[in-house]
Amino acid sequence: MPTPNDSTFSAADGTRQYIVRSPQSFSTYNGTVNGANFAYSTWMRVASALEARYIIAEAEGLNAANLDFINQRRALGNETALPAATTATEYAAALRNERSRDFFIDGHRLGDLRRYKAQQQLDLYPKGSYFGSATVTYGDQECLPITSAEKLANPNL
Repeated sequence: MPTPNDSTFSAADGTRQYIVRSPQSFSTYNGTVNGANFAYSTWMRVASALEARYIIAEAEGLNAANLDFINQRRALGNETALPAATTATEYAAALRNERSRDFFIDGHRLGDLRRYKAQQQLDLYPKGSYFGSATVTYGDQECLPITSAEKLANPNL
């Protein structure tokens, strides 16, 4: 069994699996390198100034202020800054990357993937084999799967 300071643990299949720590959007986030474990009492924020800033950066596109914003976010991850000669395509890719990092596991990803496909004609849905499996694939599903409880309650789903 992993200890609170472990970053990985041995799974039943013998592989090492990462322990996901609480990201910024959750009340258990503590800002440390090791991160904090989730708790049953954890709550998640619905909106933030950071999310609003990303919405502005996506809507306005490449300009000096938005490039500065993306470079500030990149600096947090020890990434190199984008140069002033960055193209609109490079900027959009960097914005998507930083947004996915900032909003890791907090409910934005599916909406982002759907928006990128509908508005930017970018299909970024996972494809091929599911990580760690030779038999399970992602398939072509572009929505959240229906839970077993919902299927039992409504067999017509």
